[in-house]
Amino acid sequence: MKKSFFEKVLNKTNKQDIDQWFGENSEIKVTEFSHSISQKKNILSVKLYPSNYEYAIELFPEGLEILILHTIKSLSLPEDYILTTSIEH
Repeated sequence: MKKSFFEKVLNKTNKQDIDQWFGENSEIKVTEFSHSISQKKNILSVKLYPSNYEYAIELFPEGLEILILHTIKSLSLPEDYILTTSIEH
C-alpha cells in the first residue's frame, strides 16, 4: 500500500475527530509506510500538524494512535506494526 493512499484515508475518514481533537484544518502526514521483512511487521511513521498545538498536545500521542488504529482496521490491514508519531509545533 502506498503511504499517500493511507494518508488520504486517515485524514478523510477521521476528519471530524481530527478537527475536534487537534483543531480545525489540522492534518496528519504519513512520513513512512513500509514493511520490514526481517521483523515481519509494518512500519508506520506519522506526523501531526495541529492548528491548535496547546489543545492537541493534551491528546498526543494517544489520540493520534487511536485514529491510526481505526484507519488500519477500516482498511483490513494487519495490526502488527511499528508506529512512530511526532507533532509539529
